[in-house]
Amino acid sequence: PCSRIAHVFRKKSPYKFKDRDPHKTIAHNLNRVAAVWMDDFASIYFTQSGNDIKVPDYHVALEERTQLRQNLRCKSFELSGRRRMQECIYHEGNPVGDKILAVMRSCAGPGGSQNEGPEAMNWYYTKQPVYGELRHEASYGSRCMTPLEVKNNARISLVRCYDNETPDAILKWIYNPETKQIAWSNHPSGCLAASKSVPDQVVITKCKSSPRHQWTFVPYP
Repeated sequence: PCSRIAHVFRKKSPYKFKDRDPHKTIAHNLNRVAAVWMDDFASIYFTQSGNDIKVPDYHVALEERTQLRQNLRCKSFELSGRRRMQECIYHEGNPVGDKILAVMRSCAGPGGSQNEGPEAMNWYYTKQPVYGELRHEASYGSRCMTPLEVKNNARISLVRCYDNETPDAILKWIYNPETKQIAWSNHPSGCLAASKSVPDQVVITKCKSSPRHQWTFVPYP
C-alpha cells in the first residue's frame, strides 16, 4: 500500500483542449473526482485548491458517476485512508551527535539505518512531573523534540531533555485532542507537521486544519 495519494504528472499533456482553457478543464475534472469519491474529505481538497470557486459548475450531471460507485459497491474514502501505510516519527543519524533530526518512517519498522533502533519510534507526551514535552527514552538517554530554529518550515531536532543549556520553554508543546494539532508553546501559531515539500521531514509551520498537522497518540503495546 502507498502512504500518500498522489499523481505523477507528464511533462507534456497528450490531450488536446481545442478552445477550452486547459487549467479550468483539469480543475473541473479534479472537482468531479473529489465530489464522487472523496466523501467528507472532499472539503479538504476544495479548501486547499480553491478549485470549487474557480470552476463552480463541476457538480452538473454527477448522478451517473455516483451511481457507478454504488453499483460497484466501492468502500468509503475514509476506509481507504485507514488502510494506507501508517507513518511514525523517528530520529535520524547518530543520537550522540550534535544534531539529531526527526524524520517520518513506516510504523512497521526503522528505515534501514543502523542508528534507527526500534525504540526511536516510541514517543510520549509528558504530563508529570514535567508537562508538555514530546519525549522518547532509549539507552542513550531521554530526547525531546524542539525546532532546530525559529522560522517557518524549520526542521525538528532532538535535544537532551535535562540539558541545562536548553531552556525549558522551547521543549514545551500543547496538544489539542479535538483538532489533533501539536502547537509549540513558545510560538503557539506554529504546529508540528509533516513537511509538504519533503516527504520524510518533520517541521514546524503555521497551524492549519490539514491532515499534515494532525497527530494521534496510540497506547503503547
